[in-house]
Amino acid sequence: MPNTTLVLFTSSYPYGNGEQFLETELPYLSDTFSKIVIIPLEVKTGDIPRELADNCNSYPVQSYPRKHLMIRILGVCRSSWFWSEVVSHPRDFLRLFEIGLIMRSLMNQYGSALKFLENDASETILYSYWFGGHAMAIAALAKKNKVTRLVARAHRYDLYEQFNKKGYHPFKRFLLTSFNKLCPISIDGENYLKEKYPDMPTTDIATYKLGVVIPKKSKAYVANIGPIVIVSCSGIRPIKNVEKIAQSMRHLGMLCPDIVINWIHFGDGDHSIKNNIEKIVNDFSDNTTAHFKGNVSNPEVLEYYSTNDVFLFINLSSSEGIPVSIMEANSRSIPALATLTGGVGEIVNEHNGIPVPTSISATQVAIKIKELIDKDDYVYGQMRESAYDKVNEEYNATVNYPKFINEVLT
Repeated sequence: MPNTTLVLFTSSYPYGNGEQFLETELPYLSDTFSKIVIIPLEVKTGDIPRELADNCNSYPVQSYPRKHLMIRILGVCRSSWFWSEVVSHPRDFLRLFEIGLIMRSLMNQYGSALKFLENDASETILYSYWFGGHAMAIAALAKKNKVTRLVARAHRYDLYEQFNKKGYHPFKRFLLTSFNKLCPISIDGENYLKEKYPDMPTTDIATYKLGVVIPKKSKAYVANIGPIVIVSCSGIRPIKNVEKIAQSMRHLGMLCPDIVINWIHFGDGDHSIKNNIEKIVNDFSDNTTAHFKGNVSNPEVLEYYSTNDVFLFINLSSSEGIPVSIMEANSRSIPALATLTGGVGEIVNEHNGIPVPTSISATQVAIKIKELIDKDDYVYGQMRESAYDKVNEEYNATVNYPKFINEVLT
């Protein structure tokens, strides 16, 4: 779109290691818009930005001076969105006021970053990659600057209220009425919002799936040769249940004493959890090993999938939207064992993987994997074919991102 600026609000991208999935979407955005301004909310000291296209620039927000506290307090007290929420949730007044102060600070931080824009407000589109608290600051700022085109995606924590404090998302109605289009990444997310807010215009909420680059179908898996390689890829945080994966690998090694089991994990995180995982790994039987790759680039993960015979991908998270990590594994014909949370059931089924309940025990996970190991080679091969076909049909970047751009952003 000539002379149109897209302002993309992220959590940390292009800094740090997170939001790798944006690396796939951004080229489509940069080919469409004349200028892209990326505003990450959290940038750690020493973080180096990833390479961006020539028409993309990033402007990390600057902290707002504490001396301006009174200005923020007055700003909150004068805001209609604050008092509307207080009327409906009077017992949460202090929490709402605290959030309001944060939002006012973010408004000033974002406002400072937006001074870099050269285009008129009518030629600007604000696109929030998340529908969390900072989206409210974006909405309020857009209203102040007369920007009329606001779009947001919604994933997991920014969508499902049960995973938030007190099971309540403050100011959600204000947000739903402020954005022109809200795009959950899963049908489950869309249905959740429409059931939770039945009085909201349903045309403003629609699923737009993420996507991955789909290579040509990978070489056939060589059965019964070499070790069974099982891969997981996530941050090491409580919600990801990597400890349970480690316990599952320990049980699997005991169930399959004559088979070599190699567990590979991509990702890093909480040190206390990592210490617990190390204790579990130290108790592995001799036929089972674990390799922790840490935080590596997205291309490195995909290269590993393409050059190694990976038997299974595993995800035991207690909460998800639809993991891009599963899409990436499936695109290399690797089936996934995954817990049915959020929209996971939309990508993993009994034909292309192993869907399991979030309550499943580590022992039960090991049994499920052993059952897959024992399956006929033809049956397992069909599962790999189905995993590839599913992601190719529904999560293909070359289809999903142009559709999102054409139907939502332009």
